[in-house]
Amino acid sequence: MSGATRGSVRRSLRSLRHGVGRLHTRYLLRHELRLKTWWRHGRRHAAPIDPFRVLMVDPATIRSWLDMERDDFMRIRYDFGVRDGDWDLSTTPFSEHFVFSSIAARFTRAVPWSDTRLVEVALAGVRSGDGRYHGCTTEAALETRLRALETLHEHVRRDGYKAQSELARQPNHPLLRRRYRPPELDEVLVDIGRDGEFILVDGVHRFSVARVLEVPRIPVCVLVRHAEWQRLRDRAARAPNSVPETVRQHPDIEHLLGRSTRPPEGPA
Repeated sequence: MSGATRGSVRRSLRSLRHGVGRLHTRYLLRHELRLKTWWRHGRRHAAPIDPFRVLMVDPATIRSWLDMERDDFMRIRYDFGVRDGDWDLSTTPFSEHFVFSSIAARFTRAVPWSDTRLVEVALAGVRSGDGRYHGCTTEAALETRLRALETLHEHVRRDGYKAQSELARQPNHPLLRRRYRPPELDEVLVDIGRDGEFILVDGVHRFSVARVLEVPRIPVCVLVRHAEWQRLRDRAARAPNSVPETVRQHPDIEHLLGRSTRPPEGPA
C-alpha cells in the first residue's frame, strides 16, 4: 500500500470515528435529557413533556420575550419542565428588542448596519471588553457576525425557513448550528405562559428574520410551561372533549386531543 493510500485510509478512519462519535453524543444527550425531564416533571403529568417535540408556530403569534442575562439562560438551557408563579407576567414586547429593530431596519429599509442599535450595543461591548453582544470583543468578530446575519437572511428569503433537523441532513450547510447534539435543541426556544401565550427565550436572530420575511410558520421547542397551562394540557390528554374550543387549535394542545386516557408514561 502506497504512502498516499495509507494517508487516505487514515483520513477516512478519522472521519468515520468523528462521525460515529458525534452520533453517539447525540444519542446519549437525547436519552439523558428525556430521562431527566421525565423524572423531574413528566411523570407527574398526563400530557407528555417532551424536550424534543417541535411545534410549528406562526411567528406573528410570538409577541413578547423573556429578558434574561446570558449566564442565567445557560444555567436553565436544558431544564425543560413546568413552573408556577408570575414569571410569565414579566415579559417585554418583542417589538422593543434591539436585535429585531436592527434586523428590520437593515432588511426592510436598507439601513447600514453601522446605523443600527445592534452595532451600537456590540461596539460598546468591544470597547469595554465584556462582549455583551454574543461574545464579540473585536470589530473583526462583529463583522463576522454581521456577515452571518446577511447569510441567514439570504438563505431564508431564497429557500424558506428550514428546521434544524432538515439542515442536519446537509452537514456543511451554513445555517446548521451544532452537529454534536440533537438538532431540535437548536430550534427557536419558547416558554408558554398561563394563557397559552408563546414567549421567546432564545433564537432572536432567526426569529427576527422570520418576522421580517413574514414566514408563515417556524419550528420551535418549548423550554418551560406555566403550571396553569400544563394543567390544561393534562386535561386535554385525559378528557379531550372537555377542552374549550378557544384552545383546541393551539399548537401545544391540538396534538394531544387524539390521545386516549392513560397514566403518565416513563421515558422513551
